[in-house]
Amino acid sequence: MKIHIDRGRISALFEGENMAGFAYQIVIAASAEKVWQALTSAEFTRKFWFGRSIESDWKVGSPLRVITPEGTDEVRGKVLEFQPNQRLSYTWNSQLPDATGDKETTVVFELQAMGPLVKLSILQDIDAASARFQQAAAGWTFILNGLTTLLETGAPMPAGADAVIPVEQT
Repeated sequence: MKIHIDRGRISALFEGENMAGFAYQIVIAASAEKVWQALTSAEFTRKFWFGRSIESDWKVGSPLRVITPEGTDEVRGKVLEFQPNQRLSYTWNSQLPDATGDKETTVVFELQAMGPLVKLSILQDIDAASARFQQAAAGWTFILNGLTTLLETGAPMPAGADAVIPVEQT
């Protein structure tokens, strides 16, 4: 599966941002507070991020870790922005063995309340020409759909669903 990104819309998603890369928006039938809690709570992330937890004290400048179910750091970063129920950003440094030489990227989440719904937007400034772009696009899309499933149904995606993430090899 190839994921199409409308580059003309990327900069419009995050007004004032001087970033390009992977952008995605999803509407979730949940409050901004619930979506925020899911993005920033290790307990929640384990349920929709296939056993991974995201850990930080969420103070600007503090370290951030994405930890695999086996207990190893998959990502390390630093909190750049923390505006509860509105905006979250952090750096992203993959710790995977095959990520040696990958450059640091930035991930930005924005939440916009729309009555009983929330529009969640994500932007990661990953180079579209890089080998990691399709992997990031497929991964974030699947993770955010897992988040939506959890918040809207109360149940995570079925076990093993992460094994079907389609990634085009470059």
